[in-house]
Amino acid sequence: MKYLVVFTLFFSIQIRAQLGESSERRAKPQNIFELSFGQPILELTQTLISIEDIIFSTLDNRFSYKVPFKEPILNHRWLSLGGKFKDIALDEKGNLFALDENNLLYKLLEDHWVYQGIKGKKISGGIGKGLCLIGLADGGFYLKNGKWTKIKGKLASFLSLGDDKFLGIEQKSIGRLSLYEEGTWLDLPGINLKMMSALSESNIYALRDDYSVWNFDGIRWKKLVGKMKNITVVTDEILIGIGLNDGVYQYSDGSWVPMRGNSLLKIVAINDHQFYAISLSGEIWKSFLPQIQL
Repeated sequence: MKYLVVFTLFFSIQIRAQLGESSERRAKPQNIFELSFGQPILELTQTLISIEDIIFSTLDNRFSYKVPFKEPILNHRWLSLGGKFKDIALDEKGNLFALDENNLLYKLLEDHWVYQGIKGKKISGGIGKGLCLIGLADGGFYLKNGKWTKIKGKLASFLSLGDDKFLGIEQKSIGRLSLYEEGTWLDLPGINLKMMSALSESNIYALRDDYSVWNFDGIRWKKLVGKMKNITVVTDEILIGIGLNDGVYQYSDGSWVPMRGNSLLKIVAINDHQFYAISLSGEIWKSFLPQIQL
């Protein structure tokens, strides 16, 4: 009997010690990313019971005890970078830039934001394409090799296709889409557009004023189902959207499939399974997702 009491006491102490270490370890931030489990802004309050094995060695090594604990659900994890911004974009190397509420442009360097000495209304970009900025006077600027180059015209929306080609929606064009090449803007079919995301001039996705989603294949426009507030084309097979309810969706097989995340303003893609997002409150998040299978 006394052996049973001693073993029970040892067993209880070991469980508490292990749980204490686990709790302390999980509460510690990882670099600049704070683990944001339970944050209502991205609906991470939905949880599943997960199992952590705590193994106790005894003389005959036959005893083990499994302790359940709560973690975010997940086919992916959102990590907070904090901040208070209104727009985000990537440059050609994948560096993250953000505009704050005072229109100041910042670049994320490891664990801090660095002001870039320029102001703007909107930014866009992408890996391999480059960073574009619309200035306070609606002029277009393109960051290449560390230097800003001005693009002529008054622009409402503006993005790079790489190789010194750009897509833009001019301020006075009734939402008409134009292609900038060799110093000249050339009109493309389509009007009443408010924003776009593209891989090339023959694969463009755009939103009209009524939030309907359209795709241009270089010849004609085709309407997709649903309405979105923002869209990001990642690859030829992957299109991500922010719905009118501020939720995240992936377009697949003719419909929009909900993804994890809510209360978002914009998403930019690092690759086909990692994203940055900015929330309605201006906070920036980084998401690690499994490979998306269509």
